[in-house]
Amino acid sequence: MRLPLAAIVVALWIAPLHAQTSGPSGIQGVESDELSPLMKINGIIESENPLGGMFKTWSLRSFVGKFDGATKHQLYVTVNYFSSTRRKHFNQASDGSTTPLDVIPIGGEFERGCSRKAFSYGCDYSEDIGIEVTAAALRAHAAGGYPIKISAKSGDSFVIAVSPNQIATQLDTMRGCLEYIHMQGREG
Repeated sequence: MRLPLAAIVVALWIAPLHAQTSGPSGIQGVESDELSPLMKINGIIESENPLGGMFKTWSLRSFVGKFDGATKHQLYVTVNYFSSTRRKHFNQASDGSTTPLDVIPIGGEFERGCSRKAFSYGCDYSEDIGIEVTAAALRAHAAGGYPIKISAKSGDSFVIAVSPNQIATQLDTMRGCLEYIHMQGREG
């Protein structure tokens, strides 16, 4: 029995519709070396792939100062989309408060044009951005998740929900890094 091509395509699209996490261990890794003044915590990766929409992956990243324990947190977002015009330029974020969140462009295709033609009438684009978030905001949203709206110059927008699991795992790992730094300070 042969399945029609359309049924196979639908089956392949339906499978990735739900948010996916990176696995039972959670944290992707803690990076550092002797010369770096920071420990970088790469958190749980989640993704969303709506049918015909923008494919999004996101994770929390934390930077912990080895000498003073100062921490900074960032929501790292990659957006992949198809456009027949130009890049969307995601450059604004908010979390429902009156203060907008700082958005840092990290990477993406150059404005010169698209290098990966998907079809003759458009291009496949990718943008990476970092959104600064505070530890206080993460703690405040630990129980129910942290929704963040991301908007583009083009007028497009979407909401990413940082899950309670992402937040708890990130804050626990940060706490472990701070304990390690504190113990190293006592030994030194």
